[in-house]
Amino acid sequence: MGFEAWIAGSVQLPLVPHQVWGLLAELALLLFAAAFAVSSARHLAAARWRVWAVLLAAAPLAGGALVLRLPTVGLSSLPGVPLSVPAVAAGMLTLVPVMLSAGLAGTFPTLLLGLVIGLTRSLLDTHQVMTIVEYGLVSWWIALLMRNDYAGGFFASLRRPWGAAMAALPVSIMLRATGDWSLARGDVLATLDFVTSRLPAHMLGVGLELLAAAAVCELLRLGLPSLWSEPVALVTTRFQRSLVWHLSLWVTVPLTLMAVVILAAVVLQTRRQAQGELLTQARLASGHAAVALPAAIMTGQTLLEDMASDVARLADRPDSLAAYFADRLRQPPYFQQLAFLTEAGRASASVPTLTDPLCASLVEAEGCRAALGGSPWLGWVDISGSSNPWLEMIQPVTLSPGRPLGLLVGRTSFDINPLLAPVQAALSSLPHSSGVLLDRNYAVLYPSTAEPWSEEQPAGEDGQGGAWYFGTTSDGRRRLTYVVPLSYPDWSIAVRVPEAAALSASLAVGWQVGLLTLLVTLVTQMIVILIAQRMTRPLRQLVHAASALAGGDLDRRIAVSGDDEFAALGRTFELMRQNLHRQIRDQDLLLQASQGVATHLELLPACLPILQSALSSSLAQGARIVVAWGRRPPEKYPEVAAGELASTMAPLDEYVLSRARDRSPWLVADVTKAQDFFPASLTGHIGALIALRLSHADKFYGAMWLAFRQPQVFDASVVELLSGLATQASLAVTNAGLLEATEGERQQLATILAAIPDGVLMTDAEGRVTFANAAARTMLGAALPGSGEPAGRGPHGGLGEALAEAGPEGRTIEFVAPSGMRLLATTRQVSGPHGLSLGQVCLLQDVTRFRELEDLKTEFVNTVSHDLRRPLTLVDGHVNMLEMLGPLNPAQKEYVGRIRDGVRGMARLVGDLLDLDRIEKGIEAHAAAIDVRALLESLLEEYRSEAVSHNVRLELEIPESLPRLTADASLLERALGNLIDNAIRYNRAGGAVHVRVEATPAQVTFAVEDSGAGIAAADMPRLFERFYQVARPELDERHGWGLGLAIVRSVAEWHHGRAWAESQLGKGSIFRLSLPSHP
Repeated sequence: MGFEAWIAGSVQLPLVPHQVWGLLAELALLLFAAAFAVSSARHLAAARWRVWAVLLAAAPLAGGALVLRLPTVGLSSLPGVPLSVPAVAAGMLTLVPVMLSAGLAGTFPTLLLGLVIGLTRSLLDTHQVMTIVEYGLVSWWIALLMRNDYAGGFFASLRRPWGAAMAALPVSIMLRATGDWSLARGDVLATLDFVTSRLPAHMLGVGLELLAAAAVCELLRLGLPSLWSEPVALVTTRFQRSLVWHLSLWVTVPLTLMAVVILAAVVLQTRRQAQGELLTQARLASGHAAVALPAAIMTGQTLLEDMASDVARLADRPDSLAAYFADRLRQPPYFQQLAFLTEAGRASASVPTLTDPLCASLVEAEGCRAALGGSPWLGWVDISGSSNPWLEMIQPVTLSPGRPLGLLVGRTSFDINPLLAPVQAALSSLPHSSGVLLDRNYAVLYPSTAEPWSEEQPAGEDGQGGAWYFGTTSDGRRRLTYVVPLSYPDWSIAVRVPEAAALSASLAVGWQVGLLTLLVTLVTQMIVILIAQRMTRPLRQLVHAASALAGGDLDRRIAVSGDDEFAALGRTFELMRQNLHRQIRDQDLLLQASQGVATHLELLPACLPILQSALSSSLAQGARIVVAWGRRPPEKYPEVAAGELASTMAPLDEYVLSRARDRSPWLVADVTKAQDFFPASLTGHIGALIALRLSHADKFYGAMWLAFRQPQVFDASVVELLSGLATQASLAVTNAGLLEATEGERQQLATILAAIPDGVLMTDAEGRVTFANAAARTMLGAALPGSGEPAGRGPHGGLGEALAEAGPEGRTIEFVAPSGMRLLATTRQVSGPHGLSLGQVCLLQDVTRFRELEDLKTEFVNTVSHDLRRPLTLVDGHVNMLEMLGPLNPAQKEYVGRIRDGVRGMARLVGDLLDLDRIEKGIEAHAAAIDVRALLESLLEEYRSEAVSHNVRLELEIPESLPRLTADASLLERALGNLIDNAIRYNRAGGAVHVRVEATPAQVTFAVEDSGAGIAAADMPRLFERFYQVARPELDERHGWGLGLAIVRSVAEWHHGRAWAESQLGKGSIFRLSLPSHP
């Protein structure tokens, strides 16, 4: 295991795998994922695209930084390919951009990001095209998990980085395994061995990458939750909506996992057992060879040692020595070549004739030198024509100690020597294995075709001197090697067992166990589904029944057989259905009763449906409602009856009323046992009864009671329903009583309205005439609209004007009827709850005589006023001349002043009367466009000194834009001057007079508001009458003659406008003069 800050590798183009089917399958899956995910990028906000662009730029750095190299136990090269495989690398930052993109950007951008990361890893590390596709698919799968919109805790955990990491782990491992399988070119066993040998490293590497990315993203998610997308609406999957799928899923998943675990355990255990058996056989075979080989070698050395004395004796006779060698080769048959080499290195005799020179190779030359020094030598030499080396023994030949004569050389073939045959048999006894003879440096001595020892990794010792090693063949296959040292010479015997043998044995058992496990899983799944369907069948029936109940179908009976919990639940549902059916029936009966009460106010049509509902629900044979109203005698009580026993029940009404008054409900289950309450002679056809009190607002109105022919056991639900019906009957009786009382009051009111001499007219909220008494019809005649017609449709518009403009405060208007009568119409609005208008009432008074008298009075006053002007002028002139005739004493001056004040006051009165007469007649009045702002500013400036003298502030408020006003400037100035003068005169010290203009396109309204003592409501209707003055207790003397406001009204009427006042005692008054913009 090693750590690299950056991947230590050169950039190389990725290679296409040997088995293209794996690449094609992953590419097809990738195209499907891209097509599935491309829609997610259409609605991605621009801000999230910018974040994704930053992640895309960081993806190559994350793909190659902080890499952890993981060791792989076993193969270092591809099976069938002379290429080494890089160790599995785990990038600690590789999948961080992927998870961030999954949470922020969606599936398609994340897939693209994964392809970029895969390209980086492929160029720098794996150099395989499969890596690009694998990272793209894993990234898409992570995004798909984190962007799911399914409901439930399981799917909510998948939306978290740690949940997505756990779910992506098996997918990533399978993709890595597919990639490794596609790379190999060997047979199935070799490829499977290659894949399984790298699988633990892949599991660890993928787990570290996912774990590191999940940890980083969880921290970012906690710190910046707003950046993390959450589904707007959650949906449920099919297995969440079906209990059968629930049960099958929760059984199938654990069962499948268990089957996979069992299969893996069986395969691993079988593999271990096969490895153990192979190693045991290797240990036994190598043990036999380790015993036989030293004995055979020592036998040969002993033979050479025995032959050395004979060779020394025959050394000077080559022919005899050759004959000796030929004889010894025949018995015993151990060596296949014998030769004598003189001290000078020349072969004096050899049998058979040697084709290869002695002591020619370096190893053999070293052996010769050692033998000349007096030490026997043992080694292996290559012989022409032989595929394997021969065992060569060199024995020194001496005449005496220290005097070497030459060398005796014996060669034997490992394949032919009868004493070495047991060793050969022992090493070749294991199928699929091979025996190797190694020297002290683990160099291969025999056979020559054996692969050399190449950094095989120790795997354990057996405690008997032997040791196991893991290694790899030249074609990329894994193997186990058992090595046991020889007691003599310093060699070792190694038995090499291919891992494929153990894997083949485990697969032979594994596919059978796997098939059996698959069959068991499928059968179990089918059984679980059948059991789940059988168990949920009653539940489905209950679901359908509940749906029917929810849809209002209460007539379908719920029947679930059995005695288990589902059957108990079914019985509970059936009971609930019955209760709901009864309750809905009762509610329908109550609804019908309440509709009858709401529809009819008369007693009979309102109460008869109630009695019919009571009869149908209680199965009684008779029902009666007896009403005890007022001081009527019992025989005059109103009653409503229904049923066969209704007439028979009548004599018991008084008894029932007396009992129900104090007790309700009064239940008599058996009348024959309750003779104390009523005579037996009256109950001949009645077996039971129930009576309920009729009352409202603690007032007793009567009783509703039902009779049965037979004694009864009363059900509580029936009694409750009858109590509800009795409540409705109480409302019906109450309504009928109110109707009767209202009808009496209406008749009284109609009599009063018919008797009074004044006319009374009423309209509804839409202005339609609803009532007119005889006096109103006489006064208006043809001007009176018909009932239900708008009041303004008559031939005279004065009535419509009076009704149309009446407000909550009312309005009084005078008009002339077509009959010639002068009518005074006083109109007031009738208000309902929340201030809503219900209509208007208009009182019409004949003021013709009063107006004639007023006209006479006006004419008389005008005549007297006109006649008084000249005398008053003469008196005023003579008073002024008195002061010019000579000095006056103080008493004379006082009298003259009083005369002057009286004359001038009388002159003002006469002037006002004459002005009022001219205004009403329109003499010397001319309308023209006027400047409202200039007029008001001049007028306030005129009254400013008077306001200062009364300690009153003058304030003016005029809007910026005013409509054009056409009016008589002098009349308007006179009217506004009167209002301002009154506001100053009747204000309090320190008060204010606020003059403002309120303009609309059609109207200009002048408002003069003071902060004085206000005007009482009793004085408001007569404010604008001539000579009317409001009593002012706070003033010591009266001011004026009561003509100022009359002049204001006359000016308003001349301009077709109106004047009115609003006031509250203690809060001041507001006088308004409203004129049309263009009269």
